[in-house]
Amino acid sequence: MSSKQVQDQDQNNNSNSINTKDFIIGTFVGGMIGAFSALLLAPKSGEELRKDLGGQSKDVLQKSTEVAKSLTDQSQQLVGKAKEVAQNITSKEKEPYR
Repeated sequence: MSSKQVQDQDQNNNSNSINTKDFIIGTFVGGMIGAFSALLLAPKSGEELRKDLGGQSKDVLQKSTEVAKSLTDQSQQLVGKAKEVAQNITSKEKEPYR
């Protein structure tokens, strides 16, 4: 595989990873906005609303922790792939021309 093909493949992989990350973040933010709007627009007393907000804040913290862990795992995988590709390119460059 030529270095140009490897670069093209890496760009496609990075593009897919960025799209996945953007989708996860967008889904998370949209869900939180929807939940917050539903709480504010629901006809509840102040005490009930405070309880609901407290529960929602715990859910947000849990979900954001899960998303952060997922993104960390994905970034570690990408770093590993990038190192592997870089090693392949450098090893091929060191080989004598045939």
